[in-house]
Amino acid sequence: MSKFALEGLTEGLFYELKPLNIELRLVEPGGSKGNNFLENIVFNSHANITDYDAISAKVNAMFASIDPERLDDPQEIADAIYALATGANQQFRTLVGQTGKTSWRSGARRRSKSICRRSPRTLHSAHALLGA
Repeated sequence: MSKFALEGLTEGLFYELKPLNIELRLVEPGGSKGNNFLENIVFNSHANITDYDAISAKVNAMFASIDPERLDDPQEIADAIYALATGANQQFRTLVGQTGKTSWRSGARRRSKSICRRSPRTLHSAHALLGA
């Protein structure tokens, strides 16, 4: 599932579950220091399956170009989650750290060209039409 799909699913569930007094929140951090992501990522490959080699190479190059000093402190993420869990922060979407905010802004520019905000009524109507 893509990050964009996860955002959409979470937002849809937010509106669907709100009448049941179930609150959902979306935390969107960027990269953080100390999680060893770059060292632990593994792309499977097989000599007979080359369909994904080009995209894997691009993703590997992108990760290799990340400056670890520009990554955010993981404590920022923990603090944001704590604020949401204790009710100190009530917003639906929480962008965490400089890399999270930068990443979201660049993605938002792409998304704003093709997606409009949906109201809870629209989501309920769509579900009724689909028989969901």
